[in-house]
Amino acid sequence: DSSSEGTNMDSVEENKTAGADQINDHGQRQHHHLLVLPAECNFGGDRANVRQIIATARAASSSSMRQEVNAQKWHIMLDLAKAAATGPINLQQLDPDFACIS
Repeated sequence: DSSSEGTNMDSVEENKTAGADQINDHGQRQHHHLLVLPAECNFGGDRANVRQIIATARAASSSSMRQEVNAQKWHIMLDLAKAAATGPINLQQLDPDFACIS
């Protein structure tokens, strides 16, 4: 059936663009990475400077986007499980791309 073949081709085309590497607006191959950080250590209770880490990852992404090499895009996910149990979390202030509570 030709209608089902068209659907299959549409799926193939969608899968080509759904991968981790894509071509950005500047014609560069863009590599996506995921940085997952705990907001608070489960073992010792230490809290890293998450805002600084996120800012550094975003700056690295921006710098890479301006160069004529393969662009690197960092997405940040915060694990808030321990931190949410010990104090309030301000997601607007931290501004991660993703957050989870396990």
